[in-house]
Amino acid sequence: MGSTVIPPKSMIELLNQGYGKLVDASKLIEVMARRNQIPHFPSCINLIRGLVKIDRIDRAAKVLKVMVMSGGIPDTITYNMLIGGLCKKGQLKSAIDVLEDMSLSGCPRM
Repeated sequence: MGSTVIPPKSMIELLNQGYGKLVDASKLIEVMARRNQIPHFPSCINLIRGLVKIDRIDRAAKVLKVMVMSGGIPDTITYNMLIGGLCKKGQLKSAIDVLEDMSLSGCPRM
């Protein structure tokens, strides 16, 4: 059986450039997390933005979780993107949960 090769952060950035590849890029971030590899946080933020835009809020939430578990501290704008997407889908309970996570995470306030 072949092993999975994890591409460098430049490859992740290339995947982030096309919306058609956003889900693939989010899966790659999850693989990196399982292998205890720290994802490139700016790429994660761009990925979250793109996933929210194409209405893949569930995937965006997973990327945010991986980012936080890897030591990243998303900013208010990143959390607001996800909260806004959840609200648009009518998932107010989930939006409140993310807001609570935001205050527990040490997110810098603007």
